[in-house]
Amino acid sequence: MPNRPVGRDELSRRLHDLRQASGLSGEAAAERVGSNQSKISRVETGRTVPEPEFVDALCRAYRAGAAERRELVAMAEDVKAANRRVVLRREVAGFQAQLGRIQHQSALARCFSPVAIYGLLQTAEYVRAVFSSGKDLSADAVEAGIQARLANQDILDDEHNPRQFVVTMPEGAFGWALLPPNGMAAQMEHLVEASRRPNVEVGIIPWGGRATVLPSHTWSLYDQRAVIVGTTTATAILTEPVDVARYVELTDELERLAVFGDEARAILDRVAERYRRLASS
Repeated sequence: MPNRPVGRDELSRRLHDLRQASGLSGEAAAERVGSNQSKISRVETGRTVPEPEFVDALCRAYRAGAAERRELVAMAEDVKAANRRVVLRREVAGFQAQLGRIQHQSALARCFSPVAIYGLLQTAEYVRAVFSSGKDLSADAVEAGIQARLANQDILDDEHNPRQFVVTMPEGAFGWALLPPNGMAAQMEHLVEASRRPNVEVGIIPWGGRATVLPSHTWSLYDQRAVIVGTTTATAILTEPVDVARYVELTDELERLAVFGDEARAILDRVAERYRRLASS
């Protein structure tokens, strides 16, 4: 498993920078907002997702401008307000937009998908197959979801931003063909190219390797503050520390089972070749 530094999410970093610019110590800031220094520290290091009201109070204490205050409060609302709230799949376009905002705010996203390609790494053809497969959505809702997901993929083009994505999938997932063989081969080639980006790591758990855990659903871990969990009927955002800590453990374990870099690309090349042979048979 690659060693990677865990950076602070954008909300935490900007609140830290605002406090320093104001000249306030952590203790003084806490006194102004009726809190304590340990909470200020947890917020600034990304270990706690602050309530929108707390972010608003901090911004006022730091004399942040109105526009910046509204922006930072909205960041907190995107994660905190959705804690344990089920997001129905019929709201797919709106949720994809919310997901995009959370991705932009995060320094490190670590994702696991047991049966499908992770959303940011899907080809346009695969995206369309995902949103068209067995969901009770209107044609307009499907199209809106497709466009929202494709728009979210633009985040990968910002390779100079320290934001990093680590995606782990079992090799067996690539046999779950949502597309004809040529489309699946193209999807494998797309993953190979994505894995060469400086801001993306693709981990593959080799077929037949000894498993130590048995995860049954998809999730994305954003820094160590929030987890987005997908099930058959709904998606939920979890921010309770006990929930997040468990997913950190699971993600660590799965990444230890995976291979990265050239080893992962070799697996993807083999899968692509199998699909090309199927296409020509």
